[in-house]
Amino acid sequence: MKKRNLFIAIIISIFLTACSSTKVNTDQANSKSADTAFLNLLTTVKIEMVQSPAPTTKGKMFSKQFIVSVKNSQTSEPMQNFSLTISYPVSADENKTENVRTNSDGTYIFDAPVCNFAVNGKFLAYANPNSKKQNLIDAAVQSGASADFFVRSDIPEKGAILFIYEYDEKNKPARNFYNLISEFQKYGCKKVGNAPVNDESDIGKSIESLYKRNKEIVNDEFGYFIGGTVKYVKPIEKNENGFYCALTAEIWVVDMTNGKEIYRNSYSCETTQPKWEKAASKCKEDLGKIIADDLIYKL
Repeated sequence: MKKRNLFIAIIISIFLTACSSTKVNTDQANSKSADTAFLNLLTTVKIEMVQSPAPTTKGKMFSKQFIVSVKNSQTSEPMQNFSLTISYPVSADENKTENVRTNSDGTYIFDAPVCNFAVNGKFLAYANPNSKKQNLIDAAVQSGASADFFVRSDIPEKGAILFIYEYDEKNKPARNFYNLISEFQKYGCKKVGNAPVNDESDIGKSIESLYKRNKEIVNDEFGYFIGGTVKYVKPIEKNENGFYCALTAEIWVVDMTNGKEIYRNSYSCETTQPKWEKAASKCKEDLGKIIADDLIYKL
């Protein structure tokens, strides 16, 4: 009797294992089929960004909406109720993803919320893969549409004072770094200039001390206090291509309303020019632009 029960138990176990294996194989086949169907779908739709806004400033609305159009790639017929995934910045370093559907005319209209942060981001719209598989998401994004989602800093409105010292090739303080001021002015910053307290003797003093002394003079006239150094990586040297120059910058930013450091970053730049003077000036110009482009979308 015991042998008979053991035999029956073995038979049942083999049967259940076979059923489980069959189910796994079926699920895998279905999943593969669904993946193939989605990839085939991507070849039949055309997703375009037909309208996108110009850059805005933090705290202000975009001038236009983002409008996405979805059509049949072969017939150009609008695809209504088509499932899209959209992605857009919700902070300087975080994006939000949502699943939406097109209207009866095959479009989706996105009203971006007012952003109280600066960001150099992207608005994405692509076919909803309904999956977490990275290869499907990548394929969908590749066949989708995108537009710049640019929110600039309020530096042009609030203004900034600078305490950035440029060092010479012997690593000694030489002068204020004016290139950043000129680059900010290209962004429409009218209230920008060197801080009233920025003597060479102030180099090395605490940011807190520099902030307080400047705050006593400018009060609430400026929104940002930007400081740091610009130094040569090594003296400009001549090579077979001309004169090689490399600069590095260490920059910090303080909120003038409360004295708190809100940003800090390092930058570098290099160039080779036919003359020594051109190598130095071009590298400073390029570095100023790099810093300005970063700060205008980070503060």
